[in-house]
Amino acid sequence: MQLSPRKIYAAYRQELVARGIKNPHQRKDIKPNSQIANRKVSIPSLLKKLDLIKYNIVGTRHALSVRHDSPVVRIPLNKHIGIPAVPTVKLDQKVRMCDVIANSPSGQLGAVYHASIDGKITDINTNAIEITRL
Repeated sequence: MQLSPRKIYAAYRQELVARGIKNPHQRKDIKPNSQIANRKVSIPSLLKKLDLIKYNIVGTRHALSVRHDSPVVRIPLNKHIGIPAVPTVKLDQKVRMCDVIANSPSGQLGAVYHASIDGKITDINTNAIEITRL
């Protein structure tokens, strides 16, 4: 049996409701500070105060938003826990980005691999799949 914290909490809460016990933590006396608008600190000031300015790299973008124009991509099939993935594509087959190119055997622990570029399969072996951009 797998323990699910959500199911345990739900069962515990149902038992409390069945017994007529209400939540005693009803903090209704809490009010926000009236000066909250005047206490805001800008991010640059906060970074400086916490000595984090050295880690703030300006101009970086998310890795997926940057286009990499590699003509060839080699995708290893054993970069996960479990059995290496089995190729689901054939040599010289055209693939599009996000197409499944390898999958773990059914019922086995593993991962699913997808094409990272549009292109043609130029090499398949037990360790990797190579895709060449068209």
